[in-house]
Amino acid sequence: QSSIGYARALKNEVDSLDSQIEDLKNSGCKVIFSELLGIKEIEKPQLKNALDYLSKGDELVITQFDRAFVSQDECIFTLTKLMNKGIRFRTLSGFLSTNYSIEIIVSSL
Repeated sequence: QSSIGYARALKNEVDSLDSQIEDLKNSGCKVIFSELLGIKEIEKPQLKNALDYLSKGDELVITQFDRAFVSQDECIFTLTKLMNKGIRFRTLSGFLSTNYSIEIIVSSL
């Protein structure tokens, strides 16, 4: 069981990316996927790599939702997919942390 981090910033926000990476390290992430993207770039290859890296029992950690998701639909789809695979999710902003009791509720809907 590992905590895997994901950090993303715009190409002109290098300091923000460095800050996110440091926060993820401090929260216990041993592996961190990160990327600098342009404002119009939709594809997030390092997020895909992070999602592919995760195994049952692992946890995906981000600093805040807008670092990983561009829409509410994308967020809900991804979180549901993770929980159905037994993968936990946490934001460092404290907005959301899933656990297995939530997974059971979501999976049974």
